[in-house]
Amino acid sequence: MDLEYIEKRLYSKKWNVRHALARNTKVTLTSEQIDVLLSDKDWRVRASLAERPGSHFTSEQIDRVLTDKSTYVRLLFARKEDIKLTQEQIDRGLNDKEWEIVDTFLRRSDVTLTPERIELGLSRDNGLIRMSYAESEKISWTPEQVDRLLSDSDDVVRLSVLRRKDIDLTPEQIEKLLESEDWFTIKSVLKKTQAPITPELLDRYLSSGYEDIRKGVITDLRATLTPEQVERVLHDPSCDVRISMLLREDIPLTPEQLDVALGDQVMEVVGVALQRPELSDSPELISRYLNHPSEIVRAACIRREDTSLTPDQVARAVADESSIVRFSLVRREGISLTPEQTETLLHDEDWRVRCGLILSPDYTPTDEVLQRGLQSDNELEKRVWMEKEAMLQAHSTSMNM
Repeated sequence: MDLEYIEKRLYSKKWNVRHALARNTKVTLTSEQIDVLLSDKDWRVRASLAERPGSHFTSEQIDRVLTDKSTYVRLLFARKEDIKLTQEQIDRGLNDKEWEIVDTFLRRSDVTLTPERIELGLSRDNGLIRMSYAESEKISWTPEQVDRLLSDSDDVVRLSVLRRKDIDLTPEQIEKLLESEDWFTIKSVLKKTQAPITPELLDRYLSSGYEDIRKGVITDLRATLTPEQVERVLHDPSCDVRISMLLREDIPLTPEQLDVALGDQVMEVVGVALQRPELSDSPELISRYLNHPSEIVRAACIRREDTSLTPDQVARAVADESSIVRFSLVRREGISLTPEQTETLLHDEDWRVRCGLILSPDYTPTDEVLQRGLQSDNELEKRVWMEKEAMLQAHSTSMNM
């Protein structure tokens, strides 16, 4: 392409024209033209230039890119492995203020991490930069350096060390880390070392003043809680900790412990407790909780599909003072009601209970009852009876096909 073509685009007032020129590898740019583009006020033009093949850059131009005010421009350049950098330029990249650029330089194949560079990296005040050094596979850490990293003020640095499979921890380091006030650190140590959660450790963590530690150790399936510890956790001041305990279905609860959970002041806790496996098809427990003072607990017991209700329990639900409980009963499939119970619910004071029974697939009204319902003065119930009639007709049609 001729010089006039390049010059016209090089000094165009439109950034996208200069951008297109900078990224066009079919155009051979002179050093002076590259200088002009490196001075372009639009970072997008400089960014496109930074991606051009390395042979087009002089050492001075590389210095300019490494100090470009745009982080993205410097990052694009740091990723270019086809550029030969001097040791001074490598140092400049490793000393960049932005973590992404330092991290990219650490991964370059032409970067060797000398003890001096490592020391400077560990002394940076940016935790993410120190993390990148901790993760670098180019470094074989000494025990003293591992101690330093494990004592870092930023947890991302400590966790990066713990994730490395090539670093073995000393017993002293393990003991110190297990006393951490951060659950992720404790969890990482337990995972890395496969250390068991001893009764002493478990008791220590359950007594921690930090909620995330108490919650974390409970969710760890290696932690086997004693009945006394379960009792303590069910009275933990944090509802999240109490919920975590109830989600551990591998730890059985006594009826007394279930009483504690079902009597919790936080309904989210009660809701989880109602899903406990101890309530599955246990007539004794169902009878116990059908007399619970909370209508939410009584209704939830009725709704559980993995429970079978006895005739006495059905009668108890029909007579329950709470319409929520009675509605839960009529909405449940497979419930056998006596004619007297059906009549009682058809005349329930709560319209939701009446309509719930009418629409139940288990309820088949007599023709007389159906016709009386279709002539109801209550428009809502009349529409429900019409829907019931349609359901019965559809069922009859399918049976005759």
